[in-house]
Amino acid sequence: MLNDLKNDIRSGGALTMLIASMVLIYLAVNVLPFLFNVQNVVDGFIHNYFAFPSSFHRFVLHPWTIISYAFFHAGIFHLAFNLIAFYFFGDLLQSFIGRKHIVPLFIIGSIAGATLFMLFYNIFPFFKNDVLSADLIGASAGVMAVLLAATTLSPDMHIGFLIWRELKLKYVAAIFILIDLCSITLSNGGGHIAHLGGALLGYFYIKQLQNGNDFGKLFQFNFTKWKNRKRFQVHRNQPKTSISTKEKKSDEQTLNKILEKISASGYESLSKTEKEFLKSYNEQ
Repeated sequence: MLNDLKNDIRSGGALTMLIASMVLIYLAVNVLPFLFNVQNVVDGFIHNYFAFPSSFHRFVLHPWTIISYAFFHAGIFHLAFNLIAFYFFGDLLQSFIGRKHIVPLFIIGSIAGATLFMLFYNIFPFFKNDVLSADLIGASAGVMAVLLAATTLSPDMHIGFLIWRELKLKYVAAIFILIDLCSITLSNGGGHIAHLGGALLGYFYIKQLQNGNDFGKLFQFNFTKWKNRKRFQVHRNQPKTSISTKEKKSDEQTLNKILEKISASGYESLSKTEKEFLKSYNEQ
């Protein structure tokens, strides 16, 4: 795992970039304000302008909060748990389907979590007393989307995570979902509702991807190519190369078959050729 982290840092992968951004934001809004004795002012500013509100009227005034909330955390343990889980399951997922899906899945999963959170607080009478004051922060919904995406692809894969050793991925996901379902009426019910929204999105994302529908393209960004963009030069006389429509269609069909195989038998069931194809396809 440490070697994977080192390689991801060197290559400037999307997973590392997202984690680094959350750490930097946490330091900026917690450590520095504490040193300058303005923590209460900063906390109020974050609550008003970056946390996602349960009130639709507040959201209309600050629509960016449907994404910004995922990059802020309530404390060091909140941050640490989310980032450890995010790296662990994110690294697992990108070994299946590549790095380019991490950012879209995290962002759309966060949006889905925030949406379900708002719906619950505005529909069910249990939350009516908190609908004007409750808000949401944290990356958990996006992390749950990543976890369920990996589980959907390879549910029977054995993993070791935190206190669990050699536990099937589907049981890890089931434990998290069960905790969220049982905690909806507790003090942090909104957070657990958001987790469920992210989980549903993660499952749906992979099912659509297996059917050839990649609705996360809008949010895809190749951090490695962006980082290395100045290293490449384009010559006018250099012939342009492109992949024909037939080749693209053939590659997509091969990819879908590999994803179906992963879903049925796990990543380890792939042949060396299939793993190499998956790696090369995801680097395109």
